[in-house]
Amino acid sequence: MPPQPPPPARGPRPSLLTLLLRPVRELQSYTTRALRSASYPIRGVWYFMRHPEFFPLFVGRLLPLSIISFLVYFVLFTFAFLPQYLFLLIFHGAAGALINTTVLVLGEGLVVIQGLFEGFFVDECRVDIFDVSGFPVWWWIGEALGK
Repeated sequence: MPPQPPPPARGPRPSLLTLLLRPVRELQSYTTRALRSASYPIRGVWYFMRHPEFFPLFVGRLLPLSIISFLVYFVLFTFAFLPQYLFLLIFHGAAGALINTTVLVLGEGLVVIQGLFEGFFVDECRVDIFDVSGFPVWWWIGEALGK
């Protein structure tokens, strides 16, 4: 009987220690990536503070937007949070009502802040981009309707 060929090579088998440490290494990898991602806002503030050419942007846009955002959320959480929480408490229970009311008020604030910012702080140059052609609005509506 001729000798049988050796079984195909599968590569080295991982040791027991490697198998046991794999979850720890994955957790360490996830933690490292999460901390790196969490550091980007801090890095952005540091970059902003080191480059004074961005300071006019801060005074002209970011500071007013931050003040408006703070005031809108302060008013919404002061006056709108409690009634909505009490209403949702009927249907969701204490923890669910708290989470849902917080998300609801944050969403309402987002809409209000976006409307205020676009209404008061959008430059005329952004509006002019859509008025480049000089055609009146009724002409665009007529073209859209096929008249």
